[in-house]
Amino acid sequence: MLNVIVLKNLIDDLKRFVYLKKLFSRWQDNLELKEDLILNHLIILYNLFGDQATNMLFFKIDPQHWDFLATFLVFLGRMPDELPQYGIKLSDMELDSYIMCILREI
Repeated sequence: MLNVIVLKNLIDDLKRFVYLKKLFSRWQDNLELKEDLILNHLIILYNLFGDQATNMLFFKIDPQHWDFLATFLVFLGRMPDELPQYGIKLSDMELDSYIMCILREI
């Protein structure tokens, strides 16, 4: 019984990646930003998976949304200078200036 509960909790936690994908798509398509919800999901993922959450996020989030993701991770102090497995360098990324302005107001 305990294994079933743990598995259900893990599945619920992994759904956070799907939720983030939807939230980034809404921002890209409709300019509807739910920054508090995105931050909550990211913080929970980092609490669960530690530094490996960064690799998991870039693996699960579509490359077209990586700039949005990187903007939030820079704000949280979780974006590394480089992720060679994805060919990502922070210096080459274009952070979303609007998102950064909104995050600075928090």
